[in-house]
Amino acid sequence: SLSEDFKNAVPTKWDDVKERMKSAQVKNICEKIANLNPKAVDYGKTKEALKKQLPQLMVHASSFDGNLRSNDNAIWNGLVCLDYDHLNEQEIEALRTTEPPCAGIILAGRSCSGQGVFFIVEVPNNDYKAMNSTLQEVHDAYTHALKINHQLDIENKIDIKTDLARCRFLPSYDYIWWDAVNDFQSEQERMKPYN
Repeated sequence: SLSEDFKNAVPTKWDDVKERMKSAQVKNICEKIANLNPKAVDYGKTKEALKKQLPQLMVHASSFDGNLRSNDNAIWNGLVCLDYDHLNEQEIEALRTTEPPCAGIILAGRSCSGQGVFFIVEVPNNDYKAMNSTLQEVHDAYTHALKINHQLDIENKIDIKTDLARCRFLPSYDYIWWDAVNDFQSEQERMKPYN
């Protein structure tokens, strides 16, 4: 079952989350994940168990019923996460060194495994209906920037419609390269009905 930390993972104070991300414990967990052998029989279970020990940020929806997201009770929180998985070092470095090419990106860095990157994006005006177009805008901006500046094509590295992360396991703060979070709004200010 999900931990209470997971169920209540929308923070109101970014500094609290950041401090946890800077801890030796989180750094150690990320190192363990990065050193796992993907060919090992228990790779998936071991990786998931380690990830659940990391700080977590609910994105997309922040209301869960037991282990499953309940569409009827889900609450929109104004944040979305764009994930790129299974990248090579050249692609990761190109994304890291590219100034965010559009507005709304509040946090970016390597994933906890070190094999991907993520972008937490604030949707303009907290508009749920703009979620997919916001993700597409960020993806298109990065795709264009990498083609022009690095001659790299990441166009097919993600499916915007199906690769929506509902929870972001936050890595060691050493993995973060863009932090434009001033502070999360209080839950009451951020939450809107999910419809």
